[in-house]
Amino acid sequence: MFYTNTRSPVKEISAQERNPLQADPAANPLRAPVGAALRVYRRGVTVDWDWTRVVIDHVHIRVRDAQASVPFYKALLEPLGIPPIWEGESGAQLANLVVTDGEPTTSGPVHIAFVAESREQVEAFHRAGLEAGGSDNGPPGVREQYSSPEGGRYYAAFVLDPDGNNVEAVCREFD
Repeated sequence: MFYTNTRSPVKEISAQERNPLQADPAANPLRAPVGAALRVYRRGVTVDWDWTRVVIDHVHIRVRDAQASVPFYKALLEPLGIPPIWEGESGAQLANLVVTDGEPTTSGPVHIAFVAESREQVEAFHRAGLEAGGSDNGPPGVREQYSSPEGGRYYAAFVLDPDGNNVEAVCREFD
């Protein structure tokens, strides 16, 4: 197996144990959906996460020079199929990423990771970032330190944007 830190389940937790109010839907109308039992591992990690679930609406970074950063991000994100939604003098929105001029600039550097559907997309992302003037911060490859049975095989590449922010594309592979 490719994982470096395989863990074995300690116990299973039922939906009732996770949230006793789930047993009576009327007691908690805002409850999470009742699902299958979750496995809890020695490190207290709960698994069975749906990696397709969207949990962040958008990220906004303020940069020193939007006129330089917007073309960089357009080129970098194009291989991932991430389009510009709007563009203006002060910046742009590329799907869930907003890049604008503004004070204060985002303190950082920050790390932003985008989902790739394949290794080929990760590799194209990395090439596009370097061609657009970004700096290599990690070539495409499997990152064993981030791989796990719960999170999958982690194939990623990293590029620094004009402000030094670490931008990543990652493809999670599950056997």
